[in-house]
Amino acid sequence: MKTYLPFFEGFYESIWSAEYQLEDATNVDERPYDWENDEFDSVAYCNRIGREVVDVYQDWLHEVGITGVNINFVEIESPRFYNYETDKIIVDIDVTPEARKKIMELFWQNEEYIRPTIEEYHTTRSGFISFMSNNMDEWTETEIFDIEDKWRQPPYLTCALDYILLAKKFEDFYEMNQKAANEILEQVYIEEFITFAEDLETA
Repeated sequence: MKTYLPFFEGFYESIWSAEYQLEDATNVDERPYDWENDEFDSVAYCNRIGREVVDVYQDWLHEVGITGVNINFVEIESPRFYNYETDKIIVDIDVTPEARKKIMELFWQNEEYIRPTIEEYHTTRSGFISFMSNNMDEWTETEIFDIEDKWRQPPYLTCALDYILLAKKFEDFYEMNQKAANEILEQVYIEEFITFAEDLETA
């Protein structure tokens, strides 16, 4: 199925924002990034981060005992305005029968944590309309895996995976983003996505 990774908080004013890294970026002569004259390839940067996040996410699943979930990066989907939405990492997911069984096993083994979490995040309230059930009993195997339309369905599968990871490995979504960023941003150099003004002049 095609869906997205709910835990990812997007690039706008978050730890993933390139703006914070560009403040420390320099060229070969150690000249700071020139916001007016240098060029930054934000599309390439966001796509690179998206691919790296997918890899880290699969590693996390392996660490909690879930193998057989193959996640492929598709694209970054960004809203026109950030009032109510943020960037999404769109992915294709294939799940083996063995992984499907393991996911449901871990989902219900961690009911004490997951049940109130589902109620917290999926209850309609002022300013928020939930398109997913806030009752864990309705998160059946059929609801999570067997969908007729493979796209634009509520992300029951990836939410279930997120909640398993939260129950077994992380304190909250903030920590998930922090841990992923700490690992990824040490390996992704912001200068790779910059064309400095002197290079633009000689191109």
